[in-house]
Amino acid sequence: MRRGHRLDNLDSTWTTTADRPWYPPLYTEGFPKPSEVGDRIRRLSLPIHRVFVSPFLRCVQTAAHVVEALRVDDDDYGERIDLKLPRWGESDYDATSRYKRIIRALADKYPSENLLLVTHGQGVATFSSWLKGIRGHDVHYCGYAHAKRHIYLGDNSSHASGIFELLNIVPDENCITFETSPVPDVV
Repeated sequence: MRRGHRLDNLDSTWTTTADRPWYPPLYTEGFPKPSEVGDRIRRLSLPIHRVFVSPFLRCVQTAAHVVEALRVDDDDYGERIDLKLPRWGESDYDATSRYKRIIRALADKYPSENLLLVTHGQGVATFSSWLKGIRGHDVHYCGYAHAKRHIYLGDNSSHASGIFELLNIVPDENCITFETSPVPDVV
């Protein structure tokens, strides 16, 4: 899921008075709120077992709204993870590879759990593009991708996993649009 709107993009004067102008918070007034996405996820009747969040304040705040909408009582619910923005000079290929490695590692670490990752637009676009096989064009604030994979349990708690499958991309609901240029396969 992409985080919600950041305040500095909507209030150009905010940076002039902020103590930490490089660290804008979430802005929720008048826009699709993260809690609405949390409500949609809850209505899917798929429990979210873990939430992984980029350490940026706006991502943490987005995740807090989503978790509240999911109506979870467990205080030990989320973990911060470094789902970084693209590094300076990092190519789309390298960013996609990095996001894929993170997603695979988390899914492999928690194979029987439903995970929610709250990150930035490129993270959602690269993940959904990788699954769909075409390039993500635009991920709106609070846009999300829903994916699954089959897990095959073996002896001694071992498991094998299938490939991820992208589910239910509805542009008006998920807020992701695609273009038809193919995405190169990355490791």
